[in-house]
Amino acid sequence: MNAPLDLLNATPLAELRRRARVLARLSGTPDARLGTATVLGWENGAGDSAAWVLPGDGTALLLVLDHESELNLFVEAEASDQLRMFDGVPAGLRSLVIGVPDESVFLSLGEGPAAAPVASAVAFLHDGVWSLSSGLLALCARRELDPIVDSGLAFCLHEYLLGDEFSVEALSGRDPERRWGVDAAGVEAAFRAAGA
Repeated sequence: MNAPLDLLNATPLAELRRRARVLARLSGTPDARLGTATVLGWENGAGDSAAWVLPGDGTALLLVLDHESELNLFVEAEASDQLRMFDGVPAGLRSLVIGVPDESVFLSLGEGPAAAPVASAVAFLHDGVWSLSSGLLALCARRELDPIVDSGLAFCLHEYLLGDEFSVEALSGRDPERRWGVDAAGVEAAFRAAGA
């Protein structure tokens, strides 16, 4: 069973957006814009992150970066593989993130129109179904890696508690001072600020 994808597919996009807004507030990650899309991010301060690119048309792009992953390709020699990781992403979503100037929204690898966000996993929602990019799957097959575990997708999505309750009470019970530097009142404030 492909648990992260199953959980993504079982969670309405509006609920994913709500969770992403709350974790963005808790992690102090500012919202960004890419054309008509909103980017909601989370980072843990140790080099791991998730970014949800949400155009508002029922599609979405999810980029995660696990800094310890063998698929963290943040070296120039890996630029072509990083770009190929976006193979299979629908053109409308792909065009939002490829060629974005370095560090305007994401860390990028490569130059000009071939610049690609640094991501150890790429997933997208299209026609109501979440999928992994064919480029990620091909790279994992070539390197004999598990696209769910070795990419860090499962690790980075764990923060979103997919399949479980996501409430002030639930997050307050997860040692918020260690995770986000806030107490239960800070968790509640993040939910309020996110309109959640």
